[in-house]
Amino acid sequence: MRDLTYSDSPDQPAIEVDASQIADSRRAFTPYAPFGTCSLGPSRSAIRAFGTKLVPRRFPRMGSILNWPIWRLSLLGRPGPVDLEPYEGFRLRLYPRENHADTKCYARPGLVDLPEEAAIARCLTGSMDQEAVVVDVGANTGTYSVLCAHLAAKAGKTARLLCIEANPKTQNRLVANLAFSGLDDQTTVARCAVSDSPGMVQLQTGTWNLGSVKVTDGAPSLYQKGLINVPARPLSSIVADAGLTRIDFLKIDIEGHEVQAIGPFLRDAPEHLFPRMVLAETKHDAGNALRKVLTDAGYTATLEGRSDTVFEQ
Repeated sequence: MRDLTYSDSPDQPAIEVDASQIADSRRAFTPYAPFGTCSLGPSRSAIRAFGTKLVPRRFPRMGSILNWPIWRLSLLGRPGPVDLEPYEGFRLRLYPRENHADTKCYARPGLVDLPEEAAIARCLTGSMDQEAVVVDVGANTGTYSVLCAHLAAKAGKTARLLCIEANPKTQNRLVANLAFSGLDDQTTVARCAVSDSPGMVQLQTGTWNLGSVKVTDGAPSLYQKGLINVPARPLSSIVADAGLTRIDFLKIDIEGHEVQAIGPFLRDAPEHLFPRMVLAETKHDAGNALRKVLTDAGYTATLEGRSDTVFEQ
């Protein structure tokens, strides 16, 4: 695994560290304890399985409502993470009480709704060669990246992953999950935020959801737990550091900072680097600014999800 870190100096190039050595040095502690250390147990697994099968995936809203008390029951009196294998051969250590993305992966029969999953699979299957290139902006704990690797494998392809994550606490969980799933040799992790210029930005952390951190101007917020300073780089710079020459699928979910992240990339990058498909969280898209950036770059919205939109060239 290539593990890229960035300093507070915008002129300092990425520094590559050995992620496997980091994991080995902390193997006695979560999140790096061996997979299986946090197994759910047969009784709790049975409760969880009942909830995930209660409602067919084609009724996602009903499933979310009915399954909520069941997944909570399966974790009653059990704090901490859970080790799961949501797809054959792909393993994740999830923190359902601390991260909404982990909650979705734990509680639902699929991380995303069926139409979104089908769109991602179609994109990865249509890659020009045996390597499907995936960029995950706001990679969180790796649930989307691992899903893409699974879908690529089903199509007989290998997923080359660039996972970009700004939250230092989530970064370690991301690296561990990629290692648990055997994706070390095909992944680059970039430990930084994505913005329109290099430098330092402030992240506002959520009250419980590690996935809700967002770049902020430092103004007080009702949901503010604290502000942390992290390095930021333009997406084009990170893609260059990762050595990518094309992108099949790009997922971006960075809590309202999407325009500053992808806008300059689509304005300045050569067209051969434009992703064939973009899945963007659009529920924070005030004034449809993100939608306009993508349509101006030649993309068309082909699928409207509950909180995300799929755009294709």
